[in-house]
Amino acid sequence: MRSAAQTTRVLATVLIAARGDRADGSWVWPGTNWTWDRLNIATWGTNSSCCGAPGPPNPACCSGFDNRTEIAFKEKFDVIFVDNLLNTPGCRVNTPEVCHSDPSACDTLEQCLAHRSAVAAPLKAKSRSGQKVLGYRGIVIAWWNYVTAANADWWIKDPLTGEVHEGVLDWRVPAAADYFVTKVIGESTYTDPHIDGVFVDSGFMIAGGDFNLTLDDREALMRAELAAFHRIATAMAAHGKVIVVSLKNHFGNVSDQQGARLCPPGMAKTNRTPCYPFPEDYYFDVLGSTGGFIPFRQFNIPSRDFGDAAHGGNDTIGCAAAVENLAIEAKSGPAFATNNDGAPSGGPPNSTITWHGQHLVSLAAFMLAAEEGSYFSSGHGWTDDGNTFWWPEYDKKVGRPLGPYKREGFVFSRSFEHLDVRLDCGLIATADGGAADFHWRA
Repeated sequence: MRSAAQTTRVLATVLIAARGDRADGSWVWPGTNWTWDRLNIATWGTNSSCCGAPGPPNPACCSGFDNRTEIAFKEKFDVIFVDNLLNTPGCRVNTPEVCHSDPSACDTLEQCLAHRSAVAAPLKAKSRSGQKVLGYRGIVIAWWNYVTAANADWWIKDPLTGEVHEGVLDWRVPAAADYFVTKVIGESTYTDPHIDGVFVDSGFMIAGGDFNLTLDDREALMRAELAAFHRIATAMAAHGKVIVVSLKNHFGNVSDQQGARLCPPGMAKTNRTPCYPFPEDYYFDVLGSTGGFIPFRQFNIPSRDFGDAAHGGNDTIGCAAAVENLAIEAKSGPAFATNNDGAPSGGPPNSTITWHGQHLVSLAAFMLAAEEGSYFSSGHGWTDDGNTFWWPEYDKKVGRPLGPYKREGFVFSRSFEHLDVRLDCGLIATADGGAADFHWRA
């Protein structure tokens, strides 16, 4: 297993060598309207994820894409995410048992893909030059009811307890991987004229799950999943499209994220401790040269995605990792970062930071690392109107960077033609947005 320094060096080498659209080896997402004049922004497409949240449904994000106001709002963004495929019309899901016993209670995969295309069509038709429209897919959720009872062996099975984790795909089963590549993402996606690619949520997390798998099994599972995504990214690129994959927070130099760790060096192949078998540079070893793969970061700082001392991590180190790793990825080509979880536990009194404070910290980290082709998105959280919120920074002038970020300890700074930004990662656990400082110039 590589050290943190080795991981960073190898990742940078792999990424920069990935594809040569520019002189430095990085690649460009064709046909975008990306500019240094302002922030380049994307929507966060889980607009109906709060329908199943505790309490009354929130109409602001539970209306699917049938709400004209929502559609008009999302048209203002550079990249539009459509259809979260959870319970929007045409994509109704339930437990596999319900879907198998009463097919009328769930929609078919074909119905769901047709709905996505129908929803995207008017957005694509009205999109301005360079605007991109992406569909949405989940790794674990939003498609499990499409798998028939006859294919129950497609799910991960705990080898010690025998528990079947329905909805968690075992990529080592060739038929299961084929189904995801050719159906869930699907040939229809590659040729659909109304979308420019697909965003895949919760990517590459299954191998680190608590399923009593041995390290040997985790490595085989991770390799099989990446092989499937190599097929997808290659097919996307051949059709001029992309697959944007949420990497969550799998940073090689952060040891504890999302309740799982990187497997330690020298770990026995028979060990069943939950951990990620490979650091993220391995993902780029496999996918970086396809020309169809774009990384997506959950930029929730501080939150469960970066350090989060409440879950055994380190807020300060996680914040620094967010900046440094995005900087490496952004130099290789297009990259996304989003602040989409809101503050941990909904803000005070359960957390030291509010939604607005977290937005400022996450935006500062993004600006420190952003390069040509970098996109940012930010909402209030999962269960409020965050998906239809326009932050004031979206209207500010940015201008070209005057150089890369500077780092002194855990304090980062960077200047643009119209902005100076500073982030003190040592303060993010105690200062409500005060860890981030923006000085905008005309």
